[in-house]
Formats: sequence, C-alpha cells, structure tokens
Amino acid sequence: MQKRKKMTKQELISLKFKRQDVYDSESQNGYDYHYYSLELVEGLKLLSCDSDNIDAVLKDSWYVYNYNWPTIKFRDIEKIKSLIEIFNG
Repeated sequence: MQKRKKMTKQELISLKFKRQDVYDSESQNGYDYHYYSLELVEGLKLLSCDSDNIDAVLKDSWYVYNYNWPTIKFRDIEKIKSLIEIFNG
C-alpha cells in the first residue's frame, strides 16, 4: 500500500487559500486557532480543518472540506487542484 503524502499548510497557501485567525475572545473555547479558506465561486468556499484538529498521526496533515458537505474531506492536494481547475478552468 502506498503511503499517502500529507498535505501541508504551505501547499494550501500556494493555492491561494487565505489564513483565517480565530481568537479565544471570539470563540470562547479557551484557545486561539486558525484555518484556511478559498472561495471557488461566489457562495462556494473550501475550508481547511482548523489548526487544533490536524491529524495527530500524520503531523501537519491538513484536509479541506465544504461546510455543506462535511463528510467529504479532501486529503490529497492534487484533488484540490483538480477541483479548483474545474471551477476556474
């Protein structure tokens, strides 16, 4: 079985995902965190997991999802590139 390459925040940044900082004063959860977002088209955003929920096994392994499709998680940067290409093609 081929080992899956982990997705990094640098790859998300290179695809023009923007960092969104969330401070404890806003979330009231006891800590600050951040996530990344990219608007593909008006009303359709891709969001990364937040920095507090990165896969502990893979370390620095991010995934991307859409709020309306929370069960679909993109863990492969190439699939995200393909999705972006479909909308911006």
